[in-house]
Amino acid sequence: MMKAAVLGATGSVGQIFVQLLNGHPWFKVSAVAASESSAGRKYSEVAKWRLPTSIPEEAAELDVVPVEPEAVRDVDVVFSALPAEIAGKTEEDFAKAGYVVVGRVRKDLALGGVRFIALGHNTVRGDAGCGILNAEYLKVKNTSRR
Repeated sequence: MMKAAVLGATGSVGQIFVQLLNGHPWFKVSAVAASESSAGRKYSEVAKWRLPTSIPEEAAELDVVPVEPEAVRDVDVVFSALPAEIAGKTEEDFAKAGYVVVGRVRKDLALGGVRFIALGHNTVRGDAGCGILNAEYLKVKNTSRR
């Protein structure tokens, strides 16, 4: 089981990541990261849950950490649901810290001089579902952190 962090976990796409990863056979949400105003509080307290399902119990009890590589510890993969205006630099910081980062495809992002683009279209699960599919591909290819 790979430990996963969700960046931007309190937002709509972040919540979809948390919900889709709940019960996943390969990934377990072990860290949720969000803005400084949410950090230090339980996920269930700060996530204004917008989905028709209940907030997953395991995630509900997690303490929210800041969206910084130093604050997210002991995870194998980072799923990013960050807004575009902060995603690029933040995802790059996580990648430079040695994390496998799964985020949205953008023209301006090449990590470590390498551009990896895995496109997908998932009309049922949207961006988050596509991100999880890409992470599943990486796991099958045995890509690991650090």
